[in-house]
Amino acid sequence: MTDSTFYRVITRDDTGTRWAETRNTDDDSVYSVHEHWTLAEKIEILASTFGKDSIRYADRASWHIGYERNAVDHWTFYDRCPRYVSYSEVHSYPEIMTRAYVDLTDIGKSECQAGQSTTLDRSNFRKLTEDYPDTFTPTAYSNVDVLGAYVGNLPEDVIDILCGLKTDYRVYDEEDMSALESEEETESYEQYAKSDLASEIAGTHTADMWDALDDATQESMFWQAAQECDYPCEHDGYSANWDYGKMAGALHTVLERYFLDGETNPDQETLQLS
Repeated sequence: MTDSTFYRVITRDDTGTRWAETRNTDDDSVYSVHEHWTLAEKIEILASTFGKDSIRYADRASWHIGYERNAVDHWTFYDRCPRYVSYSEVHSYPEIMTRAYVDLTDIGKSECQAGQSTTLDRSNFRKLTEDYPDTFTPTAYSNVDVLGAYVGNLPEDVIDILCGLKTDYRVYDEEDMSALESEEETESYEQYAKSDLASEIAGTHTADMWDALDDATQESMFWQAAQECDYPCEHDGYSANWDYGKMAGALHTVLERYFLDGETNPDQETLQLS
């Protein structure tokens, strides 16, 4: 049996009671260029970096039974890199029909329904899975997917990257994380910043001017005000936090400028500035 991928056979060990992933041939030419580490070496490196508990054993996706010439039982699987595995399919100890799997929760997570994934988590997750397709198999929980991979699917250069993210610098792609924060700051306007600012200015003449605008003009005035006061927004890794005190003062300035310059529509012309 010749195959261009790693560790696609699982066989009984010498005791006949445990199962272990093995190379399907001793011919290194069938493997990816520069791939020289054995599965055991990969496991050792990942365990020493992420902790022994990070090495788990995950169920395979699809199986069929076959036999080698020497009649050693083995299973091969159709899907080398499943899209994800359920948390219930990941075990602490090897079982029949499982493969060595590494939990990479510390490196990346998807969007979390409970709001517990930081921009760093989400950026690392989306860029690593994008840059290295058919490499990662995240663990799916009810509220979030966390990064993980079958150890045999990890090329040596990716293991180096993952270890560096754990021990040296946690951000995989600075540009992507910055873009993600910027996206969320922009989205915050409709999600909560618009209503929060309205509450801040309630009962003031600024509110009278604001309420006279249509939705599109309100949004334009919001971003002009943000620019007016040097964009007073900080992203804490979970959400964008605006300084509404600064925004209220800047909004009053840009709204007065807007009305005094005559940039009004017919139903706003009767608005009188105090």
